[in-house]
Amino acid sequence: MALFRDRSDGVVAAQAANGNGTAEPSRRVDTARYDLKTRVHRQLIERLDLAKLSSLPSDVVQQQIRRIVEDMLVADETPLSRQEREDLVREVQDETFGLGPIEPLMQDPTVADILVNGAHEVYVERRGKLERTNAIFRDDAHLLQIIDRIVSAVGRRVDESSPMVDARLPDGSRINAIIPPLALDGPVLSIRRFAVDPLKMSDLIVNGTVTPALADVLRGAVQARLNILVSGGTGAGKTTLLNVLSNAIPATERIVTIEDSAELQLQQDHVVRLETRPPNIEGKGAVAQRDLVRNALRMRPDRIVVGEVRGGEVLDMLQAMNTGHDGSLSTVHANSSRDALSRLETMILMSGLALPVRAMRDYIASALDAIVHVARLSDGTRKVVRVTEIVGMEEDVITSQDIFIFEQGRLGQAGYEPEETQLLKAQATASRLDVVAGRSSLVAQLTALAQQAGSRQAAGDLLLLLAVFIGIGAAVGGWRTGSAGGALVAGIVSGFLPVGYFLYKRQRRLQRFQERFADAVDMISRSMRAGNALTSAIQLVGEEMADPIGQEFRQVAEEIRLGLDPTEALGGLKTRVPSEDVAFFCTAVNIQRVAGGNLAEILDRLSDVIRKRFELLSHARVLSSQQRYAAIFVGLSPVVFSILFYFISPGYFDPLIESPSAPMLVGGGLLMQIIGFAVIWRMARIKV
Repeated sequence: MALFRDRSDGVVAAQAANGNGTAEPSRRVDTARYDLKTRVHRQLIERLDLAKLSSLPSDVVQQQIRRIVEDMLVADETPLSRQEREDLVREVQDETFGLGPIEPLMQDPTVADILVNGAHEVYVERRGKLERTNAIFRDDAHLLQIIDRIVSAVGRRVDESSPMVDARLPDGSRINAIIPPLALDGPVLSIRRFAVDPLKMSDLIVNGTVTPALADVLRGAVQARLNILVSGGTGAGKTTLLNVLSNAIPATERIVTIEDSAELQLQQDHVVRLETRPPNIEGKGAVAQRDLVRNALRMRPDRIVVGEVRGGEVLDMLQAMNTGHDGSLSTVHANSSRDALSRLETMILMSGLALPVRAMRDYIASALDAIVHVARLSDGTRKVVRVTEIVGMEEDVITSQDIFIFEQGRLGQAGYEPEETQLLKAQATASRLDVVAGRSSLVAQLTALAQQAGSRQAAGDLLLLLAVFIGIGAAVGGWRTGSAGGALVAGIVSGFLPVGYFLYKRQRRLQRFQERFADAVDMISRSMRAGNALTSAIQLVGEEMADPIGQEFRQVAEEIRLGLDPTEALGGLKTRVPSEDVAFFCTAVNIQRVAGGNLAEILDRLSDVIRKRFELLSHARVLSSQQRYAAIFVGLSPVVFSILFYFISPGYFDPLIESPSAPMLVGGGLLMQIIGFAVIWRMARIKV
């Protein structure tokens, strides 16, 4: 019997249609299913060699990951049907390398918009109509994690200090996210997707957006260098139509495009693309469209294409049209062609220039040649409903005439095969030795110690290493003493050798980490002040700073990128680097994620505290150096002298070795020596 009855993530393969033909969604989160997926996801990240992951082709990585997850599900022994196992494998892949529950929607070519209204409501637009899907996030924190992954990848940030964000995905999709407290019912994510292959005029004819006659007129208008404004409501298809019109520009001309979020896909060779920049956390560094329009005038453009005019940049755009840059194109939000003219007047006033109404309208009439109005109809189709020619001025009114009008359903005139060991730390299927070792608390502690020392050995390897040392020590002890007690003591002492080595390596590594940790915190703070997200700032530290700081922060960044919650990734950092400074850093970040606040300012103060603590600790180490060296001398003296006596006089210890009480005496002496060394060392350590 299968454990799960229905899917919680993704889109159902066959949607049950209701009265209006949309899917019947389910808001329930299957806790058992999600716990299994989360458990497998975490195990997968632990087993991946994150340092080598990015260097491999994505298709190879996906293939290897799929096989590993399948093996993990088999090893988990949870009863699953074949379809449920396939679904879970795909969902874990989506959580690791995609956008979680909405990744299948991102791969669906029929989806134009993805609208996420909180964790449990996901809508899509297909063929102009909205549909509710069965995609669902666990909770708001899960949705926030996906949003942060999206915006971090493109160098943007979203948090309490910057709760709204616009960004562009690598495939050209435009996203907008807004989070609490501005979004009252949870985070909201909107994704506008664009076709991989840009639409052509012939596609618009097939879709019924334009008629063949209108298509010829629009092509001719663009080639004749008329200044055209595309108007329409939200989602009407203004950018798509602008992109199609831009393709009619001759390839011999120099085109400069200006956009808030780059969406245009011009196919000409001589294209210069400019994009605005939002302010950083301090409110500085913003570059508006108006600045880019002014700069574009100095770039010798034949045509200027502005993605959308929204404010004062319209004045500079009209100025360009009036000063020899004919054939320029742009879009504007408006409900009709006449409303578009009124909107232009309002935006001129937003530029801060107080022009008389007559002067504004003269300016508009002399700049514009035509307005193409596009609308989304009630059946979901998008059509050009009106093409208006700007004739001129008559008294104080801009005169125009309609060339094409849509009436009563018609438009009439009036993208190698590597070794698997490069990707994984171990084989795809966990060895029985690792499974046994993972259940041992002693080996778990040794594994944690090895990680703190910078080693990334698996639990099974460490168990094997410990067994080899104990076995060699016991064999040598038994051979030299001829007794089981001697073998036991020698085996125990030998078992402590790798522990001592890891302790030494951990201390050295921790010291190097603390020497530069304040610089790492400063780098994160500066990066966030420049407008980067926390994940991007952590990735920057991993790339720019030397190990061990670079190694640790690279691992944190990779874990977050692969879908691990930032709180858990920082918890792993705190475990691998047992430092109070790191604990302070992780706590500050986690508190800011929950309660909000200026994280850059918090990190500035934290870096000052870390530097002062390190200076005080260094001074304390100098003062206590005599006690530490005394502890080392006292602890090693008996061992060194015993070795010297053994080589100078080989029979010196024979009476002791032959004595039946030798194991007890030697063991007791070693135990007291260790205790004494630990006490002196503890006294010499000064905590700051």
